[in-house]
This record gives sequence, C-alpha cells and structure tokens, in this order.
Amino acid sequence: MKIMWGEDKPWKTKAKFWAWVRSGLRRSVWMKHPIKIDHIKANRYKAPLGVAGKDVWCCTCAICNETHRQTNCQVDHIQPAGKLNSIEDVMTFVERLAFIDDSDIRILCKHCHSIVSYAERYGLTFEKARDRKEEIAKRKRSK
Repeated sequence: MKIMWGEDKPWKTKAKFWAWVRSGLRRSVWMKHPIKIDHIKANRYKAPLGVAGKDVWCCTCAICNETHRQTNCQVDHIQPAGKLNSIEDVMTFVERLAFIDDSDIRILCKHCHSIVSYAERYGLTFEKARDRKEEIAKRKRSK
C-alpha cells in the first residue's frame, strides 16, 4: 500500500488523509442514500413552525420527542458507522454506512445528534455527554 501522507504528500498527516476518505464516503454514499431519503420522507410532516405560523416540513426527534423543522434534524445510525483510521477499518465502515435498512436509522434533532456523537466518541452515556457539553458551553459563554 502506498503511503498518502507526509511532508511531500497532499495530506501532511495520516489523520488528515483518513478524515478526507471518511468525508468523501459520507458525502458520496450517505448523503444520497435512498433508504435515508425514504426514511426522512416517511417520517416528516407539516407543522406550523414557519414564519407567522406557516406550515413547514418537520420531524420528531427520537430522543427528546420534540417537533423540529426538518432542516434542524439529521438521520442517525443507531449503530455508529465507527472509526475509519486505517485500511483495515474500510470494510466495516462501508458496511455500517451503506448496508442499512429502515430499522438501522432514526431521526434526531441536531442538538441530540451532537450529544449522541459526543457520547460515542468519548465512551459516555447520553446523560453524561449532555452534562459535559452543557458545562463546555457554559465555560465558553463566561469567557
């Protein structure tokens, strides 16, 4: 296998190379995944959350159970696609990213999705991740 990172390469580090690969797969495979798109269409509805109470497309978050504008929601893999830091990770990542059905995904509001992602990254419960993120936000506001 050729090494794609280093001083004379387009990616200076291994991490930057694998971030580029991960991003490319998400953009090309996940963003246009027909099951994801069908899931959104099947779970959205019109609600008066627009300007002056105008009906707009909305979804209900699977965690907080609140109604949010569709633009403030994201589709989450219930079982994360996982890491992609080496060639050995590629097949597992692609399988979890692409080989899904409707029962493998859920709609979350962006806030809950960020907490779920943080929890997965740091091996925390949802509640601990939410508390940490709130504490970080408090510290940032007080600066």
